Amino acid sequence: MANPLDTHWTTVKRILRYLKGFLSHGLRLRPTISSQPIPVRGLCGADWASDVDDRRSVYLGPNLISW
Repeated sequence: MANPLDTHWTTVKRILRYLKGFLSHGLRLRPTISSQPIPVRGLCGADWASDVDDRRSVYLGPNLISW
């Protein structure tokens, strides 16, 4: 994030174009109890052929937000 290259910006634009095609689909999030803090959990799974970018999951409450 401190020094993005052209390849990073190309990837960001590709992701945004992909998401633009799904604007009408929405994102389904399950509610949490508002009187309690929302837990954030991070998990690290299998090795996935030594690719460190593809073996993590992040949950915000009960909702998967990154995998």
